[in-house]
Amino acid sequence: MRSFQIANLTKLVAASSSTGLAATQVCTGQEQGMFVSNPSTVAIYLAIGSSSVAAGMPTTGTPAYGACLPPSAARSFDTPGSNGWLSAVTSAGAAAPGLLATPGYGQ
Repeated sequence: MRSFQIANLTKLVAASSSTGLAATQVCTGQEQGMFVSNPSTVAIYLAIGSSSVAAGMPTTGTPAYGACLPPSAARSFDTPGSNGWLSAVTSAGAAAPGLLATPGYGQ
């Protein structure tokens, strides 16, 4: 895993439904990435993009936009330009507390 420089406050992004929730703006300035962690005990599907991005949960025969973040996992993602928005869903109906997302810079 590459190093990550924190650039702003960490935000909690809800993951409480198997349908797309409204995206939350994580990067609000010139940040070029975000560090996302899943402290819950269930997998969370996430999508990063513009303000209209919506994560989906894939099912057999139906792909969905986004990536799976397993329980207790953390990853850093590049978010160039104005693509600092995050949407999250889960098949569990609710993933407490949700995703923790910190804007910053990958190095």
